[in-house]
Amino acid sequence: MNKLWHKNRPLRKQYVFTALISVVFIACVAAFPLGATETPLKSATLMPMWSPQSQFAGYYVALDKGIYARHGIDLKILRAGPGCSPAEALNIGTTDFAILWLTTALQHRSAGTELVNLAQIVQQSSMLLISK
Repeated sequence: MNKLWHKNRPLRKQYVFTALISVVFIACVAAFPLGATETPLKSATLMPMWSPQSQFAGYYVALDKGIYARHGIDLKILRAGPGCSPAEALNIGTTDFAILWLTTALQHRSAGTELVNLAQIVQQSSMLLISK
């Protein structure tokens, strides 16, 4: 098949055709570059259990390195601590995500707050549940 192509068309026409296709391809890429249509970031808020400390470092480092933005999220980490309950912030809608003890989340869920557990990060909880 390749030999027939060369016999039926002069080699010069083949180069002209390839060059023309290349120019059209480059023009299309220049006119419509990949990734040029960036979607706006989705805003989200996260409230840890309490004031910033080493156990929440991963969230702050990911924010600093732009990992959330790379995945389309404009994250704002809210300050928690005395008088700022993440569970209450979820309940009244001032935060989208919160870090809670599983037992705290279960208490609020049983009280009627609609919560969804996205992940249990630690493999062994530092809490102990005892029942009769």
